[in-house]
Amino acid sequence: MGLLRRKPDIKYNKENADFLSLQKIQLEILDSVCQSLRKGGIITYSTCTIFSQENSQVVSMFLENHPNFEQVILEHDRKDILKDGCILITPELYGSDGFFISQFRRIS
Repeated sequence: MGLLRRKPDIKYNKENADFLSLQKIQLEILDSVCQSLRKGGIITYSTCTIFSQENSQVVSMFLENHPNFEQVILEHDRKDILKDGCILITPELYGSDGFFISQFRRIS
């Protein structure tokens, strides 16, 4: 959905169930990747969507299910793209596509 600016027809092809399905897939990917990470290692989680189902909700669910990880609080000079320790770029801010970036660090 972050590509909506360039591909407006996307909004006609998506349903609410799609977001939950994508959320499940994102969590499965993170579950798989985190198994091979050493203590102190960092996972960067990034999507090209602006919706919380695939972004902040995935971050919360991942951390809830993986107490051996913590969120890395991201910083940026442009404070308007920072949200809850993550980067969220929405199309109206800079005329770009929508993006979300978060990081997790393995603590044990």
